[in-house]
Amino acid sequence: MEVKLNLFRSSGEVLDKNILLVGMSFKSSSISHREKFYKIILELRKKQNLLNKLDCEEYAFLTTCNRVELYLVTRDPILTLNKLYRLLEENSLQDSENHLYILWNEEAVEHLFLVSAGLDSLIIGEPQIHEQVKKVWKLETSLGNSKGILSALFPASLNAANRIRKKYNINSLDVSLGNLALDIALSKLKQSEINCIIFGFGTMGRILADKISNVCYRLYIATKKELGEISYKNAILINYSEARKMIKECNLIISSTVSEDFVLGYEDLNDGIKRVIVDLGMPRNIDPNVRYLPNTEYYDLDDITKLSKINYKEISFDLNSAGKEIKEEAEKFYEWLVITKLSKVVSRLNKYFENLRSKEIEKYKAKLQRKGEEYIVLVDLITKRLTYKILYDILSYLKSNKEVNLEEKLKTIERIFNNIKRY
Repeated sequence: MEVKLNLFRSSGEVLDKNILLVGMSFKSSSISHREKFYKIILELRKKQNLLNKLDCEEYAFLTTCNRVELYLVTRDPILTLNKLYRLLEENSLQDSENHLYILWNEEAVEHLFLVSAGLDSLIIGEPQIHEQVKKVWKLETSLGNSKGILSALFPASLNAANRIRKKYNINSLDVSLGNLALDIALSKLKQSEINCIIFGFGTMGRILADKISNVCYRLYIATKKELGEISYKNAILINYSEARKMIKECNLIISSTVSEDFVLGYEDLNDGIKRVIVDLGMPRNIDPNVRYLPNTEYYDLDDITKLSKINYKEISFDLNSAGKEIKEEAEKFYEWLVITKLSKVVSRLNKYFENLRSKEIEKYKAKLQRKGEEYIVLVDLITKRLTYKILYDILSYLKSNKEVNLEEKLKTIERIFNNIKRY
């Protein structure tokens, strides 16, 4: 598939760099498609050649239970997107255009702000997504994948999310995908004595253990981390090798770990035991073919998404107002980003004035040196301040008069700049 030019708005004409978001979520694709997309991008990350392959300057890879998103900074979004499509096709993801969503510049910024606030989640208001965005920002910045633009975008979205969540008391909500999954699982085991094993003891694993420990006769928590003490009633911490033996005792299996391979396969569970299996992994932790085993009820993220429509709890805050405010915050940040980092007009003006200033100082440097080195320092300081004041006035114009589109104002500045260069 070749991307057409009219896919993108014309603001690219006045921007030096563009933010491009390519993603799949529970709204647009099945978990099998998200898994394929995830694995292709993950392989490029391992080879450390994603920037070169997609002809981009920065990237951040955000993966959660229900979304896989690639944020890119590129000078040519059409070239980058076409390269990505070819890469997906080469790796047997042939119909990717039917499952991907593509957002560009302002829409990409607004989307990340909504995601960070938990307002684009399956479970509206869930707090885990905020921590996941923060983790991605810190990781990609430390690896040098996110620099000037994305390293500003991600913390801005997190700060805005914090303000909105606090204002609307969203942090107090006891909502999470884990809670919903447990409600579904426990409804299937009403008359049973529950013996449960949880794979993974990260944030989600702890949420699950907190809720289920009081209703379990016995709870096993399987982890790859160092074994220590836990305070849950009737709970035992075990490693993965022990876990395969303990599943024979369990009628409820929940997995929420990060693993490229299955922690449990078809043969591990082909024992005829009646049980409920909840797989919250993305990619999935348990072979989905176990759903065809007798006496087995298996639920992955897609199954939970479908069931959430009948299990979903009523939202207790003003979703429309919260959404409107987070979008306004995103719009303000995007304007700042355009003016300071994305606009080629402002960048060219800055370089032009600095070049002009440096040439003039060099021209009179010999005369200034006769008066002493301190004169050169003083003139350098004064001319820098003059340049700054000129640019400040231009930036003030760009920020003012909201009735005039920012793109139109940038074009006006560019026309003036091009006329100045003729003289």
